[in-house]
Amino acid sequence: MFILFLIYLSLKPSSARNAWYTRKAKCSYPSSHTQDLVSLAKKIKLTLEKTDIEFFLCYGSLWGAIRIKRQLPWDKNLDFCIMNEDLTKIEEATIYRAFRHTGVTVSYNPKEGEYTAYFQSATASLTVFQLSEDYASLERIGWSHKLFKNSPGQQFPSRLAAPPLPFIKFFNESMPVPKGDIEIQKFLYPDNWFREMKPPGC
Repeated sequence: MFILFLIYLSLKPSSARNAWYTRKAKCSYPSSHTQDLVSLAKKIKLTLEKTDIEFFLCYGSLWGAIRIKRQLPWDKNLDFCIMNEDLTKIEEATIYRAFRHTGVTVSYNPKEGEYTAYFQSATASLTVFQLSEDYASLERIGWSHKLFKNSPGQQFPSRLAAPPLPFIKFFNESMPVPKGDIEIQKFLYPDNWFREMKPPGC
């Protein structure tokens, strides 16, 4: 029985974005790390625009953009959402080369359906969503999410990401965001979208 429980935990999708604030973390990061985040955000925007991949700020980075026009002080990595329909139009090697050209290293996690981008001390999550069969929703890809399809925070109405998207200032850079201000957060953070969540001690 214990072995089955361990298997279940290994297969279950990560809920890190919904639980990161329950773990002890720094309340702020050095200015050097912030500068690396700024540089990485610009490089990601440039690369995704050049490869015609639709993207927008989401999760913690969207909270930061809405509240203070930058990353929240205690949030150490960037969050972007991208569309699988765009990814399937180009070879994956093209994406890796495009990022490498800007000095960014990228890896892909098939379980979570998520790319991680690295530059200096900064990292960014590029979470991949695809249209549902009825086109009404955008759902996270990744094989663990298919096994646990009803897990909270894994989908949102597709109308919120329908182009053209609005833009908002983020680190003095104009970045696309979902429609409806915080509407998407009600789906990605169903239990606490109405509260500002900080790590313990902040």
